[in-house]
This record gives sequence, structure tokens and C-alpha cells, in this order.
Amino acid sequence: MARRHRSAGGMVVFAALGLCIAATPPPAALAQTAVSGEPLKIAVHLSSDSPTGQPRTPDALSRCAMPAKPQPATAKKRRSPEEVNAIEDLVRFRAAEINAAGGVVITEAANGAKVRRPIEVEFYDDQSTTEQTRQRVDEALAEPNVIGMVGLWNSSRGKAVVERIGASTVPMISEWSDETLFAPYSNIFTLTRSVRDEKEVFGSYARDNHKRIAFVGKTGDRYTEAYHSFIVSRAADLSIVSTAWFAADGSLDKETEAAAKVAAEIKQSGADFIFLSIGRRPGAEFLKALSEAGVSLPVFIALGSIEGVTRDVSGGGCEYQGALYEIAEGGIANLNNERLEELMRKPGRMGATRDYSDYAKGYGARYADLISLIAEAASESPSAALADIRKAVLAKLNSLSEGKRVWRGSAQDWSFTPDRASSERSLLVWRPPAGAGAILAPTQYVRTGKEFARVPVLYVHLDLLRISHVDSSDRSFEAEFFLTVDGAGRFDPKDLEFTNAQRSPDSSERMVQIQQVHQDPAGDLARPGSSIYRVSGRFRFEPDLRKYPFDAQIFSISFQPATTSAAFLLQPPLLQPPADAVRRKTFSVDGWQVQHHYVGTKELIIRSSTGPLGEERVVPYYNFNYTWVMERQVVDYFLRVVIPLTFIILVAYVANFIPRSEFQAIMGIQVTSLLSAIALYLALNQPLADTATLSDIIFVMAYAAISAMITLSVLEVNTTVMRSGLVLQFINLLQNYLVPVATLATLSYVIAAAAYDLDLRSLLAGWRD
Repeated sequence: MARRHRSAGGMVVFAALGLCIAATPPPAALAQTAVSGEPLKIAVHLSSDSPTGQPRTPDALSRCAMPAKPQPATAKKRRSPEEVNAIEDLVRFRAAEINAAGGVVITEAANGAKVRRPIEVEFYDDQSTTEQTRQRVDEALAEPNVIGMVGLWNSSRGKAVVERIGASTVPMISEWSDETLFAPYSNIFTLTRSVRDEKEVFGSYARDNHKRIAFVGKTGDRYTEAYHSFIVSRAADLSIVSTAWFAADGSLDKETEAAAKVAAEIKQSGADFIFLSIGRRPGAEFLKALSEAGVSLPVFIALGSIEGVTRDVSGGGCEYQGALYEIAEGGIANLNNERLEELMRKPGRMGATRDYSDYAKGYGARYADLISLIAEAASESPSAALADIRKAVLAKLNSLSEGKRVWRGSAQDWSFTPDRASSERSLLVWRPPAGAGAILAPTQYVRTGKEFARVPVLYVHLDLLRISHVDSSDRSFEAEFFLTVDGAGRFDPKDLEFTNAQRSPDSSERMVQIQQVHQDPAGDLARPGSSIYRVSGRFRFEPDLRKYPFDAQIFSISFQPATTSAAFLLQPPLLQPPADAVRRKTFSVDGWQVQHHYVGTKELIIRSSTGPLGEERVVPYYNFNYTWVMERQVVDYFLRVVIPLTFIILVAYVANFIPRSEFQAIMGIQVTSLLSAIALYLALNQPLADTATLSDIIFVMAYAAISAMITLSVLEVNTTVMRSGLVLQFINLLQNYLVPVATLATLSYVIAAAAYDLDLRSLLAGWRD
């Protein structure tokens, strides 16, 4: 009996279905786990743009050559800055993570019962006005079950609400740098450095380099007034030779003549340094007045930022010829948080709905950290009573004493000074005269106990020449690069240990060769004290091969101090990489394509004990990474695997159309196809992996498809099956439609998994939703 005519129309029908599956958007990264009880609330206070539309915070790097784009006439006057959006995204994601893991689990001390409470985050935006700040704080304090508050930028606005927050006993982690503001209230901390620390850094720098200060400040601003009082109190070392106060509220348009007059007075005063604290736009306009008066003295920007005053196109900050200084607000320019970069590469990207700048990601991650910290502290409460939970949160915050105990977050390790301020260091940022970017100043003043030590900064540039012999099975690669170290008076290559360099199996020495190729103590090729080294060696990496061959891998050159004598690296990260624009964009690398490059640092913690009672002590230790994210090129895999495997499956499928009388020919073709697919797999030089790769899944799919065809062909000639026309029709349906449909569906899933980091369960959940 002749075989029924078979149509491949099913393949066409399911091709469209397969494309739909592949295009299915990824479902939510987190599935909520049921939690019981009333939610515990955390109030997050935001400060979006003020009514004048001035952005509140800077990026880390000045962009003089990149003026702000003009807004269309329909643009909103109150545009939320990028970091506000990042805070909302990352905080919501963190709260969802906590709830997905079961929420806050409190064990009742009285009976041992476990109470499970979800976390609920409420956002309050004061739009940078004092009136709204009062209103939003009152709304937050009136909410039941509030166990903590985070945010509230600006110490001047904080003055209007600090008493009511202090009287509420609600744990508060503010953004107030003026530690005197909340000193009387033990329930208030700050996630920023204290102004006390910043003032000491400023004072140490000024005493070393300048004596006569011209002070220009904003009337009524607590932060500015704190600096003024500090300088006055240091009259033995510093003197204020000119003072001017402006009631600046966003512009100096109404005080242009006064600004010009003050600039002229500064020129005549004999000042050798200018302290400027009036805000971003007024600061840019005042720098323009200074330029017009012929003044090019170094300027310290307190209220505002270097990036802000140089980017503001209405002022003259970008053209100002003098050096600019500030205390780092967004971290070190051009240096990324390695811990945060690792988290952002994971599926879900910490809830970021778009690609934020490094500054905004870090800002949002800090808030997300504090949500986790408060939730973890709440779980240590002896009971579910609100008062006990708040006490537990405060006890946790108080236990994080600087130098003794830290709490490890996503963005950083958290601890607090005796002022209840963040223990992060105040670093001095510098824009050279008429320069285009802000970097660390050559000398930093680092607090060591009660004293401030002078620590030189190394300006390091790693110029990668090539990456070769990448071995995913051995988890290693070879690299060759030039290492330029500027400001290297104390630098010795022996002080530097490449932590991911592979060790020799014979001597256990790291397989790295360092050769000095240039030294220029006072030449024109580099700044004084520079040295250039040629470095080559074999380095290790940790490949994630689940998506092989459609994978992207992280290649890093990591280094840290080899001995404790390398003080430049044992201090906070006083290593300054160059701007991205001057780093090499192209280099030799076989089989890979560069996606992204950054320089990162990761703080490592050494835990120890000290003293006769063995008090806990923590010591920071820093690791630096020049990192390249590279994508594997798949052309070779398509030519060697995908195309041959496609033809093998196609030949096995076409064999279904051979008449049944030629059963032996059908079996010969399909069995040979299966053996060919197995042989192709065994012939591949695939990397060793601990888990199944996408390449493995592709081959399993091919085996399953061909095996199903063989099984159906055997069933079709079975005498029992042949007696039933209905069963035979069903087998024909499987061979014509369902087998190719299942094959395409599996292939579509593989593509979707490679694109969206999905697993089968989450994909099905997305279809159900």
C-alpha cells in the first residue's frame, strides 16, 4: 500500500509560531512568595528637580565638550533626574526580592513562633522644596507600621523636619551631611559622609597649598555656613580676605552687577584661593564673572560640583582657566564599582528598566542596600511589636561601628562613624587648569584615626595590546599590555601583584613578565614621575558557559598590593584610571568581539581581632580590575555545527516521504542521520562545562527529533497499527506536523533563553500571564 501524500505545510505554520515564541518578552524576574501579616513599611524620600528645573546631583566626569541638549517647548519644567528613577527601580526590585524570599521573618522570643511580614516601600517626593519636605515627612510618619525611613537630601531642608523625626523614634538614614543637625537624635543616621570629615580634608589641603581665601557663599545654607565657621576657626592657618554672600535661588541674573563687583574685589584682595558655595548654575555664572575680571585662581566648589558648573551652558565654568576642586560626590571618575557591575550583569539587572549611568546605578544601589539592611535588622527583633522592630533596626545600625563591624551590601560595605555618618572617605577631586575632566587630586588626605595622612595618587593607564589563546576549558587567556604609572615616585613593580595571573605548575610563581620600557622623570612625553612597563602573561577568568556558543565572557586584569608597604593601594582606592576616550578601543583578539570595557574596584574585607579582649576589627583591602566584556563570535559555530546539523535533520525528515515499501531505505537514512549527529557532536572541540550548554541543548533537540522520526516510521509499518486507520492518521499527523513543530519550539526556546536568560519554568509563567 502506497504511503499517503505528506505535506510540509505544518513546517510553515509552525515557523510563525516559533517566531512568536522567540519574540515573547521575558516575564517578570521575580515571582512573589506568599507572606502573611500586615506589611512593614519603609518610607523612601526622594528629591526630584526643583521648580527651576535644576538637576540636583552631578555625574562623576565633566563633559565640557558635551553641552546639555535643549528641551522641546512641551518638556516638563520638573523633570525627575536620572538617579531618582534609578532609586525607584532598584528599591522596588530589592523589596520584591525580599518578599519573594519570604519577607521579614521574626521569631517571637516568648514562644518561638515565626511571624512572616512583607516589606512595602512608599516613595515620597519633596520636589526639593521645604514646604513639600514638611508635608511628605508628616505623611510618612502618619503611616502605620513604618519601621524606617531613607533619604531626605539637603541639610537646610532637613532643619525643618529633624525635630519631628527625632521625636518619632522612627529609624532614619538621611542624606544630611551636617552631623550637628541630627546630633541630639539617636535615631537619625546619614548615608553620606559628615561635613566634619569633608572640612578636615579641605582644611588640610588649604593649609598645605593656600593661605588667603576668598569666601563666596549662599545665604541661609547650613552646609555653606558650616564651612565658613570652620575656616574662621582655623584663623591661625587660614585667613578669609574677602567675603560675599548671595541669596542665590537658581541664578545670578538679578545680581550680575554684584557678582562682577565681588570678582573685582577678589582680584584686588590678594587671595590665592576661592571657596565657592552657591550652587550649580549660580556657580557657573560666577566663574564667568571671574573670567571677565581676569581672575584664574584655583576654586573649591562646595555647593554644586565641577561637572555641574562646567556643563551649565548658561555660565562660564567650562571656559574658566583656573583649577577647580571639590570633594568627590559620585566616586572616583572613570572607576566603576566592580561589585555593582557584577550584579548588573545578572538576569533582572537589579530591576533597572533602562541603561542608567554608572553614577545613577550606584546611587540607586545604595538606597536598595539600605532597604535590605533595615529588613535584615527587623528580622532580629525579639517580637513583632512595632516598637521592638524599630529598636532592633537602631541596634543594628549602632552595631555597624567604623573599623569594627561592617554590613555587606550590593553597592558597598556599610558602617558608620561616631557622628552616625557613613564611614566612606572624603576624596579630593581636581580639574586641572582649563582641563576637560575631573580626576583625583595628586595628593589625598586620608583619615587614619584622628589624624589625616597625605597619600599620593597613582595615575594608572593599562593599554591592552592583545588577548590570545583563550581556553574556556582551562579557564585562562594570554594578554599583553603596556602599564603606564604616573606619579610613581614610590612605585615599584614588585609592589603590584596580579591576582588573577596563572601560577606556574613547577614553581608556583605567577606567570607574568614585567619589563620597564620607558622612564620620564621630567620630560614631555608624560608628566613627572611616570614609568611605562610592558607586561605579558597568562591570566585566569571564570567563564559562564551556559549560553555557549552565544555567550559573553568577562576578561579582567586584576591587581592589588603585594605587601603592606604598598600604602598607595591599602588606603581607599587612590588609583586614578584615565577617561574612557583615551583608552584603546581596538586590539587583537581572536574569535571574540569587545562589547564593553570599564575599570573597577572591589573592596575586600579582612576580619581580625585586636586587644586583650579580642575585639572584632575590619580592615579594608582593595582590588582593581581592568575588565573587558567580550562576546564570542559564532560564525565558525554556524558553519561547523548549525548548518550541517540542519541538513542532517532535513534529510531525516525528507526520508518520511519515501514509500513504505522501501522501509529499509527509510531506516538506513534516518539511523545514519542520528549517527551523523552523534559523530558531529563528538568531533566538536567544545569547552568543558559543569552544566549543559546551549550547544548541548541544540544537539539533544536534534537527537530527539531524529529518534522520534525513527520511532514513528517503525510504528507505521507495525501490522497492528496498520489495521487502525485512525491510529495511522495520528502517526502521520505526528510525522508531518507535531515533530517539526516540537523541533522548532525547542529551537525557539533556545534562542529566547540566549537572548533573555530565561528558564523553561519562567517562560511558561510568562505565557500564562
